[in-house]
Amino acid sequence: MKIAIIIAVVIFVGCGAFALNSCGGERYRLDTAGRFSGARSSYRAGQKVTVRFPFVATDTSYSFYLNGKSIDATYSDIGGYKLEFIMPPYDAKLECVMRNDMVYTPPKEGVEESLLYEYYRATAAIPDGQSETYSIGLYHITETDSEGNQEDRTELRVTEVKSDGTKTENIYDAKFYGAYECGLIADEYHMHGWDTMRNTVSEDGMHVAVKFKTGTGYIRVSNACMPENGREGMGKIRSILEGYIQ
Repeated sequence: MKIAIIIAVVIFVGCGAFALNSCGGERYRLDTAGRFSGARSSYRAGQKVTVRFPFVATDTSYSFYLNGKSIDATYSDIGGYKLEFIMPPYDAKLECVMRNDMVYTPPKEGVEESLLYEYYRATAAIPDGQSETYSIGLYHITETDSEGNQEDRTELRVTEVKSDGTKTENIYDAKFYGAYECGLIADEYHMHGWDTMRNTVSEDGMHVAVKFKTGTGYIRVSNACMPENGREGMGKIRSILEGYIQ
C-alpha cells in the first residue's frame, strides 16, 4: 500500500510540473498561412519562436513581416530562411513578401502618411482666453527614395494649444503595434456603433474625441454621442498612445 501511494504522488507531481511547463499562461494564435515550417498554431507571450521558410527560388528577394513590421531572417543553402522572434502578447500574423528581381520596378520618391488613431481633448474657453486643446496622433509613414527603396515606420505627433494661444508640437518614434492595441480597445467599447447611441454622460465643459482609420475611411467618435463608459474607452486609447512616447 505504501509503495502504491508513493508512485501515485510521483505521478501527480510529475504531471503538475508538466502542466506548468506546457501551460504557463495564455496562448496566442500565430497565423502563417501554412507557409513556414516548424510553426505552431499558438505560443505563449514572451516565448521564442523559431520557424523556417524553405520555399526559396532564384532571382527572387524575400521580406518577412510580423503584424506588418519587418523582421530579420538568416539564409542557409540547407533549409532556406530561418526566422526567430519573441511572441507578442496578442495574436500575430507572419507573412512573406516576394519580389522578382528580374522585373524592373520604376523608382518612386516622396513620403506617404496616414493617420491611424488620434485622441483629441478640448476644454471650454475661459474669460479673456481661448479653448485649450490637446491631441496625440499615431501615423503610419512610408518613405521612398529615388532608387525605390522603401521604409515604413510609425510616429506620434503631440500638439497642445494653451489658453494664451501658445502652441507646442512634438514628434516621437512610435512602436509599430500601436494601432493594433488601440483597435482592441475600439472593438471592446464598440466605438464603430456609437453614432446610434444617446449620450448619457453629463457635459463637464470638456470635449473629447477619438478618430481612427477603418477599411473604408475614418470614424470619429466623441462624448457628444457615446455610451456611459465611452469616456473610459477613449481614455484607454489615450493611455496606450502616450505609453508609446519614447
